[in-house]
Amino acid sequence: MENRKAVGPDEVPIEAWKALGARGVCILTNLYNRFLCDQIMPDEWRLSIITPVHKGKGPVQDCGNDRGIKVTSHTMKLFERIIDTRIRQECTVSDSQYGFQPGRGTMTLYSP
Repeated sequence: MENRKAVGPDEVPIEAWKALGARGVCILTNLYNRFLCDQIMPDEWRLSIITPVHKGKGPVQDCGNDRGIKVTSHTMKLFERIIDTRIRQECTVSDSQYGFQPGRGTMTLYSP
């Protein structure tokens, strides 16, 4: 994950986890394993901050012309990446599946 990104509701920057190095990995591994076993996740990690950003077209006063930018805690993002990686390793996706696949979309489907 890149440095100098906005912090989420827990206010822990990614640089804090990176600075801990191998010790941070050990701490996070123990935390994540405990949360998986107990089937419970801290509320602070589930929260996100949504900031409306104008799309650049239409009147600024119309909320329909805004896009929400969601800021989640870095600790939760790391956890989500680990889960995503494990799921992708375990599941096979059909070759005909193009939606929500990295590097694949409707344009690659219909390209010669």
